[in-house]
Amino acid sequence: MNIYANGNGRGKTAMEFEANSYSELELDYFKENPKTAFAFKSERKDEREFNLKQTLQSISKVASRIAPLAQYLAPITANMIVNAVPGARRNFNPLTAQLLYPLLQKGDRESRQKEAEFFGTQAADIEIANTGIAHEAALTEVLAAEASHTESESEAAALIGTALPIAFRVMDGRQLLRPVLPMLLVATARLVRFLHRHSRDSRRLLRLVPTILRRTVASLLAARRWGCPMTSALVGCVVAGQTKRVLGNSQLVYQSITRNALIRFSTVAAVPRNPSGDQRSFQRDFF
Repeated sequence: MNIYANGNGRGKTAMEFEANSYSELELDYFKENPKTAFAFKSERKDEREFNLKQTLQSISKVASRIAPLAQYLAPITANMIVNAVPGARRNFNPLTAQLLYPLLQKGDRESRQKEAEFFGTQAADIEIANTGIAHEAALTEVLAAEASHTESESEAAALIGTALPIAFRVMDGRQLLRPVLPMLLVATARLVRFLHRHSRDSRRLLRLVPTILRRTVASLLAARRWGCPMTSALVGCVVAGQTKRVLGNSQLVYQSITRNALIRFSTVAAVPRNPSGDQRSFQRDFF
């Protein structure tokens, strides 16, 4: 995991994605010609701003295309998860959904607070905190991004499965790990399988899984604090509920997709120099 620190306690922002490396000859020349150096750096800065703007436009086009698909799949995916977890379907009914609402809301709030600590408050201006836990949160986003790229369903499941225990640590939920991890693995594996098989566009929705996992863990922690038993029915219903809430919210889909793509760019992938030149190539290679 290569997350760069900039020396001030924060990680690099989206405006600092591309490294500006100069040779020794260039540095010597710039020292002797400061005006030229200033102009050269300004040109590089303008180029980075242009690349970021074009990159965000490309991400926006993809997110806008898959947001309606996410809304369509939200109830279907939630029902599929409920059916996959033993006891969840038998215990899932309108009354259960009503009782779960406060838990889901609590999970949403706590997850947003954590994400603001890790990545900042602006989806289009990612600033990864220079802390170990923030780096782990970014790692879950990268794993999900790689899962969305792979043609192998088993590889996608393995990548997301690796992200699951990290999500527990990120949300301070390690005390929940043993009793609910097997049930969450079953539900998450079914989610990954469904999104990977449905269509190529639905694979892009795998980038939303870290958001779903963080909200799920936060909701289960709230349930534990409120004295709820950690049953398979509760876990299945919470995963289904958070999946439906995330996929069904177009604004959240857009924000989460943008954040995920920019985190991947800032850590393991180079920002394309001119994504506007070939939108299809950009979407294939980088998104």
